[in-house]
Amino acid sequence: MSSVSLTPAMDPFAGIGSRSDPLRPTPRILDEVAANPCAALFGPGAADSLSIAVFTDYNCPICRRFEAELDVFVSNQRNPAVIQWLELPLLGESSVTAARVALAAALQNSYAAMRNELIRSRAVFGVASIESVAERLGLDAARLRDDANGAAVTIELQKVRALAQVFEIYGTPSFALGGTVVIGALNRAQLRTLARQTSPPPC
Repeated sequence: MSSVSLTPAMDPFAGIGSRSDPLRPTPRILDEVAANPCAALFGPGAADSLSIAVFTDYNCPICRRFEAELDVFVSNQRNPAVIQWLELPLLGESSVTAARVALAAALQNSYAAMRNELIRSRAVFGVASIESVAERLGLDAARLRDDANGAAVTIELQKVRALAQVFEIYGTPSFALGGTVVIGALNRAQLRTLARQTSPPPC
């Protein structure tokens, strides 16, 4: 199954060997992800549903088109389908900021709502706009700012970067559906074909 479209970064692993790169996975994280990449991709319950893990970037226009196709595909499934969103900000500092804010919102149980806001806004988030969105979603804005720059969010981003290394993901969107990894975007018909042909995830 070939991919059809991809928004690449200039160098997705730029700085990965540099001590100054805050998203560079630690050796421990790399070892953990490499030891069980399936669990890192899909999380718990992968064997109980159609499992899809999507590497995405808020500044990636192809990601938005692919995710619209994915939404239609998932909505037409007879059996449950679970999507695991993997924040892989490759397209600059605004991508990193958006990914951090989304993961910080997850710590207040509002990942989906914040993700929708970020997709809809397509804007660089500054302090004022983050506070405005946090208020609209009923979140603690001060905690959101602190968590966005905190260790827990950094570790989550490092884990996704480690997964990208393991699977040689060099651009977004990329995704795993069942036991197949695809670099690039597919449409809903191609997703249906892939779902019929792929094996369950090996975890």
